[in-house]
Amino acid sequence: MSEEPQSVQAEPPAVPSGSKKRRGLTVGSILVFLWAFWMGWNGWKPFTSSEKARSQWEDKTIAPRAAVLRQKLSEIESRPVNTVDDYVSNTLETKAVVDEAKGLTQRQMAMIAHFKQAYSDNASDGRMADYMMRLTEKDEQLMQLLADEIDRANTIKGLPAPNRLAYYDANVPPIKEKEAQIMRDWMAITKEAKANGIPLPPNLDLATTSNR
Repeated sequence: MSEEPQSVQAEPPAVPSGSKKRRGLTVGSILVFLWAFWMGWNGWKPFTSSEKARSQWEDKTIAPRAAVLRQKLSEIESRPVNTVDDYVSNTLETKAVVDEAKGLTQRQMAMIAHFKQAYSDNASDGRMADYMMRLTEKDEQLMQLLADEIDRANTIKGLPAPNRLAYYDANVPPIKEKEAQIMRDWMAITKEAKANGIPLPPNLDLATTSNR
């Protein structure tokens, strides 16, 4: 874990009210973060045949790790942020989570490919796999945005304290907006799948319904 940034001022520059609302991931973005791993694939089981068939594609090590990472991220993002230094400290602490999540994303994509191969004669499962791949690609994009934000936090940490807030305001909110757009895109994919008659896993269906 990186040390908290040390300010040369008695009081670190405060994050203004507008910035506080953008201090970390939105609730929706945390929902999207690794959702396809943790909830989606578990929800696919009723739509596939046997345990033996699932063994051809299922990576049972992904879901437990994804659940742990989401919990860690939620804990970090729940902390109050009153100064830029608070923001930097929290954001840098997410690095280990994001780094591991990137690897899980690649494994998830490989698992989807194996799933499609195992159920190549099932058009419905194949179409569902295509939608899950699109969702996982959004996860991958979110991981990159989070990594970009970590880079910005590192830069802020190295700046003189009086310059940190201006750098934050110029560089962090645009990344936050892109993160929010990923969430909106992700929800649009789930709604499109439902509209096209794709039998969503139960938990994904719940997410679509609750975010109308």
